[in-house]
Amino acid sequence: MYQHTIEPISSIEVIHRKFDMICLVDDDPNSIFLHTFFLNEIGYKGRLKQFNYPLSALTEISELSSQHSILVLLDLNMPRCTGWEFIDKIDSRWSTIQRKNVTICVLSSSVHPADLRRAHVNPLVQYYSEKPLGAADMSSIVDGLVATF
Repeated sequence: MYQHTIEPISSIEVIHRKFDMICLVDDDPNSIFLHTFFLNEIGYKGRLKQFNYPLSALTEISELSSQHSILVLLDLNMPRCTGWEFIDKIDSRWSTIQRKNVTICVLSSSVHPADLRRAHVNPLVQYYSEKPLGAADMSSIVDGLVATF
């Protein structure tokens, strides 16, 4: 008797299906480069946008979020607009549809308990990971995000 086996869907495939794009928001070009490299290493082949300036990222992601599901990998410690200010602007200025289409994963060098608590209680933040990251860390982040869906 023939038994059809169903191949399990990998976490990166789930990310491809759930999000139209990933946006990296970090003032450090080296972090953007490494995170892009690690996403490629774990098999991400989707649309990727990179932003070194959080305020310009807010503008563009706001426009895109009306029609696209977006995963934002966000640094907290940036000049002119911190990651928390970025999140607060989304929360206070964007429509419900825009907020619903954006999922935020905080990637930060901060291990301050207040940052961890704030991330935990904010409904826009689905995951928090400490930098620096390696490819295995990026894979764990993807797995952790998928576990929250």
